[in-house]
Amino acid sequence: MLRNELISSRVGAKADNAPYILALDVTETGKGQPGTKERVPYRMTTVYQLTDVASGKVVEEGKSYALVSFDTVGEPLADLQAENAARQRAARELGQDIKIRLAARFAS
Repeated sequence: MLRNELISSRVGAKADNAPYILALDVTETGKGQPGTKERVPYRMTTVYQLTDVASGKVVEEGKSYALVSFDTVGEPLADLQAENAARQRAARELGQDIKIRLAARFAS
């Protein structure tokens, strides 16, 4: 989901001639207990590196996270949908944060 969020902002870019490579290492935490009613914190964290293809040097790196939450109601399908919606929200937030950080890097 995070990859798709970042790709959606690349208008007109072609992967075969991209000047940079963005590597992501994503971790996720937060799962509800089956059959319970609770508020579950969900965290998506990524460590990223932007590498210049020509030189092979890392030009930007960092760590970012998104923290969202979802409610479980004790119904497996509803709980799964709530968890997936939280995952999508976290990926959107994280993608926006990385885009802003990279835009700031190239603005100077």
